[in-house]
Amino acid sequence: MRRHSLLLAAAASSVAHALEGFAKNGNVTLHYQVSGQGPAILLLHGFPDNSDTWSEQVARLESTNTVIRPTLRGYPPSDIPPITEENYNLTTIASDVIAVLDHLKIEKAVVGGHDFGGVAIQLVPLLFPERVDGLILMNTPPIPRFYDVIRTDKGQQEMANYTLDFIAYKPGDPVGRDIDYLIRGVPNQQSHRDELKKYLSSTRLEGMFAYYKYNYPAPPYDVALVDTSAFPKNEVPTLILWGLADPAFSLKLLDGIPDHFENTTRLVTLPGVGHWSFLEQPDRVNDEIVSWLDFLKTQGCVRCRV
Repeated sequence: MRRHSLLLAAAASSVAHALEGFAKNGNVTLHYQVSGQGPAILLLHGFPDNSDTWSEQVARLESTNTVIRPTLRGYPPSDIPPITEENYNLTTIASDVIAVLDHLKIEKAVVGGHDFGGVAIQLVPLLFPERVDGLILMNTPPIPRFYDVIRTDKGQQEMANYTLDFIAYKPGDPVGRDIDYLIRGVPNQQSHRDELKKYLSSTRLEGMFAYYKYNYPAPPYDVALVDTSAFPKNEVPTLILWGLADPAFSLKLLDGIPDHFENTTRLVTLPGVGHWSFLEQPDRVNDEIVSWLDFLKTQGCVRCRV
């Protein structure tokens, strides 16, 4: 308990001393935070978080790594561009990641993400393989596996019912005013929940919901958003961290994971842990990330430096 309290204090201090900046991708301004020095690791948040969600990872990693945390477009203080498929598709989000790395003059990085951040981050090594030395996914299934399962599996379709209001969202809809509902699954770390509630209550939400509108399957699930038969395998070493009690994703998504990755893949399952594994068990998750980064060093990851 004392160790965790000390880590929480260190996490708060790390966030307080992070450098903040803005990068441009075309006409869109992207906010980011960066801490530490050394080999670069970029972490991309999901819904309904922001870049502060990684505070405990920053506290652990910043002594040995440059830790970059972009804020997704649609999430202030990043811009909220017009709600169109072009502005919020996964390819565009992957290009945002590269824009931040370019702005910081970082040639290569290990990239990771959670939730929609984990979905979009999978496209970075596929589209920009020369920029990525490793991939970390936290409760985010391989893209083609997810689309294949939800198309036919009634259990996964039922688990996704909460997204229907998000997909159909228009400004003023009730779901956008029920902040307690939006953060209901966030682990009960009071300071984080309080800050997240304040953040969501003070900003427009249509950009956040646009990720669901343009990237998440909806009933009747018979129209494929992605041609999974043509989806390439990811070729970078990959770490997958998976809380087995995630209410949003069926365990069937874990079947056949090696089929989607060409290189070394390490799957770490966390019993009793939900969707936010990095908040629920930060010590364990951080240990796994550090172990993975150490493994990558043995594989010749010498260019993922500032």
